[in-house]
Amino acid sequence: IASDRSIAWQLKAQGYRTVYAIDETRFSNIGPEFGFDTRVQPTPGAADFILGQIADQPLINFAVQIPGAEWLLPTLVGNRAFAQAYRPARFIARLSAALPDANARPLALFVHLCLAHWPYVSADTPATAGGGMSTLYAQSVKEVDAQLGTLLDALEQRGYTRDNSVFVLLADHGEALSPHEFVPAAVTKFGTDAQPPLAGAGHGASLLNPQQWQVFAMFWGHSALGRIPRGESKVLASLQDLPATLLRLAGVPESGPGVPMSIAAVLQPQQANSARQSVLMETGFRPRSIHVENPDATQALHVGLETYDFGSSGRLMMKPEVYKATIASKDVGITDGTSILAVVHRPTGSLLVTVDPARRWTLYPAGRRSTPDTPVLLGAACQEPEIRARLSAWCD
Repeated sequence: IASDRSIAWQLKAQGYRTVYAIDETRFSNIGPEFGFDTRVQPTPGAADFILGQIADQPLINFAVQIPGAEWLLPTLVGNRAFAQAYRPARFIARLSAALPDANARPLALFVHLCLAHWPYVSADTPATAGGGMSTLYAQSVKEVDAQLGTLLDALEQRGYTRDNSVFVLLADHGEALSPHEFVPAAVTKFGTDAQPPLAGAGHGASLLNPQQWQVFAMFWGHSALGRIPRGESKVLASLQDLPATLLRLAGVPESGPGVPMSIAAVLQPQQANSARQSVLMETGFRPRSIHVENPDATQALHVGLETYDFGSSGRLMMKPEVYKATIASKDVGITDGTSILAVVHRPTGSLLVTVDPARRWTLYPAGRRSTPDTPVLLGAACQEPEIRARLSAWCD
């Protein structure tokens, strides 16, 4: 990981204080090498995975609530993954206490609140919130909303909500809650008798369900480019564009070739023609033994033991052979915001699948061209090396 390319280092070079806060570090091992002056988070590492499963004991759950427990049990306090003892308000209070008052030196604050994530509960979740996944998810979003409100109040009290502040609110991925929410309206096959891939619940499990990868992004405040106007944009953008966007909004000059299209250009109507035409996508880590809609914590622990080794720093490192197999088994695809093209990995032969705006699916064998017709988005897909390598029969 090229941690020296973190946006925090670039902002520090411009005189910013940098603060990073997250309430779940299992998959976000952000350390000082990423350029943050202050980090508010559970201690990352192997203990985070293991203690979250075995520490659910009455005395430990009580000890976590004691003032100052952050120093006694740093892996468990403020850890959303240790859901039964996680207090949302306490995490925000801890973060607020770590923030200095606003003065002449600017602040770059990055906060990731992870409560709207399986199992979607905390120690404060009402008992009446029990029920299906959708009910628990909605309750967790309410709790995150309350956290955000408290944080914004604290920032206002510290003097950070003035006319020279920019706020960005976004999600890191979509969330499909039911396997039945997204089914094709029609399926057409050319040269294959394979069954359509599943595209139901989860996040990062399927490229064919936009609910899993579409995210919202809200910008407000007064930037170096001027006040951000009210309005809504449907222009295609990617989370990859966010660092360049933040730097432009902060007035930091962009440098180097290959800087991604900045979302900041979308905020300026006269530059809207600089928007992306497509976005490259790939699936995440998808262990077959974990049920996407209703994961089992014990099974997840077993998957972790099979997947990771202990590194010399106490962190968990993915085993090289598992890493290579995971990369090879990813689905890759592209979207223009309305249609989708994806190469779906299957041990018996990958599929080329397209989805149009009317949710009509078309299936082709990925290893051979089965029709003279050109699938939607094929031209754009063949410009991407990650996809072209898997569609040489079509692209060549």
